[in-house]
Amino acid sequence: MSVKSIDLTLVAGSRPELLQRTLESFKKHVFGFIPISQVFVNIDLHGGTESDRNKCIEIILNFFPDARVSTPTVSSFGSAVKHLWSLPQTENFLHLEDDWVAIQDIRIDRLKLPQDARTKQWFLVKPQVSQSILTSYRFRPVRGIPFFLPNPSSPAFTTSPSILNSAFAHRVSRMMKPDLNPEKQMFNGLNPLLEKELNNFRSKALVSWWQKPLIIDIGREWQKARGIQVEIVNGIHGYRNTKKDA
Repeated sequence: MSVKSIDLTLVAGSRPELLQRTLESFKKHVFGFIPISQVFVNIDLHGGTESDRNKCIEIILNFFPDARVSTPTVSSFGSAVKHLWSLPQTENFLHLEDDWVAIQDIRIDRLKLPQDARTKQWFLVKPQVSQSILTSYRFRPVRGIPFFLPNPSSPAFTTSPSILNSAFAHRVSRMMKPDLNPEKQMFNGLNPLLEKELNNFRSKALVSWWQKPLIIDIGREWQKARGIQVEIVNGIHGYRNTKKDA
C-alpha cells in the first residue's frame, strides 16, 4: 500500500527553538516528498512562557498557514495525544513531537506499507539491537529475565514519531485516559481495556538496528541543560526541576 498524501499531527511544548529545528529538518527530509494534507498541532505551555507559545504558533503557521492549532489552558501530554489522534482523515498520518529532528530523507511517498490487517503503526525511531535482532515487529520484553526477549503477546506502541493508521488511532484515542501518560498506559496495567485492544494489533520499525537512524532525539539534551526530569507517578506524566531541588 503506497502513501500518496498524509495528515500531520504534532505534539509540542512552548519551546520555539526546538520546534524550529524539528520542522526545518522535516521540511528538508520529509515534507518535500509527499503532500501534507491537514495539520493538527497541540502546544502546551510546558517548557516556556505564553510568549514562547505565541512564537511557536508563528513558527507553525509559517510552515503550515492552514494548520489547526490547539493551545489548552492546562498542559497534559495525555490529553494532547488523545485529542490529536482523533483528528486525522487520511488513511495513514504522520505523528511528530517537537524534539526529534530528521537526519536523512524519509521517503514516505515510496513506502510500501504491508497490507497486514494487524500492523497499524510504523516507528521512525531506530530500535536498539536487543529489541530488534530477532524481529522487525516491536514488542515489550518478557518480564523477569535479565536480558531483552521480545514478548509476542505484548506488542509495543509509541507516541514518538511514527506513521499510524488513522482508524486505529481514532480507536486508541477513544480508549485513552487523558490524565495518564499516553504511551505508558498502553502497557502498565492502568488502562486494561486499552491494553486488551492493542494486543490485537502490531507495530513495526521502518529502520533496522544496523542502519543509520532516520531521526534523533534533541529533547533529552534540552531537558538536561535545564535540569528538567520527566516524572511518571501512578501513570501521570509530569516534570521535576532538579536544579531547584538541589
